[in-house]
Amino acid sequence: MMARKIIISAVALLVLTPAARADADAPWGDPVRAVNALLAKGSGLTFKETGTVGMHYRDAGSTPTGTFRYNGGYIIRTKGAANLSRSGVVASKMTRTLEFDSGWRNLREQAAQGDPWAFDMNAQQQAHYKISVKGYSYASGPLYKPKVPAGKTWARLGKLPGADAAYGDQVINVFEPGTLKALMARSKRGDMLTFADDAHGKRHRVPFYNGNATFAQLFALSPTFRKVLGGRLLPEYRNIRIFWSMTFTKEGLPIQVTSGWERLDKSFPQQNGNLSTWYGFGPHAAIAPPPATRVATPNRQPLGDDRIDAFMRPFG
Repeated sequence: MMARKIIISAVALLVLTPAARADADAPWGDPVRAVNALLAKGSGLTFKETGTVGMHYRDAGSTPTGTFRYNGGYIIRTKGAANLSRSGVVASKMTRTLEFDSGWRNLREQAAQGDPWAFDMNAQQQAHYKISVKGYSYASGPLYKPKVPAGKTWARLGKLPGADAAYGDQVINVFEPGTLKALMARSKRGDMLTFADDAHGKRHRVPFYNGNATFAQLFALSPTFRKVLGGRLLPEYRNIRIFWSMTFTKEGLPIQVTSGWERLDKSFPQQNGNLSTWYGFGPHAAIAPPPATRVATPNRQPLGDDRIDAFMRPFG
């Protein structure tokens, strides 16, 4: 039977295959129950992410530094691991790079002229690393090198939860059972089944769910979303609508989460963004703080190293 394409949300396009009658009638696991079992077991997980951000700076007055002009976008590529406990994600680590489109030359020129926003974005075209464990988060790479003393290679970002390294690009945390339950209640289950790959490349035939909420609603629902926004949602961003799609194995384990949004206000630096995260599960990963002799407090926090950072300050 020929596959059909349908759009499942404003930000995700999946190729769906009509379900065989036996598959459609088969019982599917409860994702909330399955996630609770993962937490109780103390499972480890791996994740990989791919996403895009569209950026449109129209004039100097709309930028955080007053000089930076950039019209283009970039691709996010991340891979990492995390450990779970009954309280959720307790430790995580990741490697992340950005790939800019044709606007990169302008970005490089602005960085060379000393614009700090352009410098921070341009630096992320090389891999950077983040570790969140034992109540603190640490980062390393070209973005942080000029912000710590010579001889230090890691910047301590402060007291942050173990989930910090795994979220900031992806903001939908399906490993918060209360949040997952609320998102499921706001989602529509697809009538079709689709093949989905997990972080290990294994393919599953699964149902999908999609839904949406405003930033304000997600802020009220999700402790992770509140954390990545620094505990404050600025009023001008409350009504941005975030869309998501979620797929799970037959047993209810998360396979893929896609989330994204779009703004029509041309003065805002991020016009749109989407990110897909694929999950795989296994034993706990080795996640430890970097050697204390290599760690320092940065002299300046970067102006942005996650796609959600743009929403932590007013623009315009």
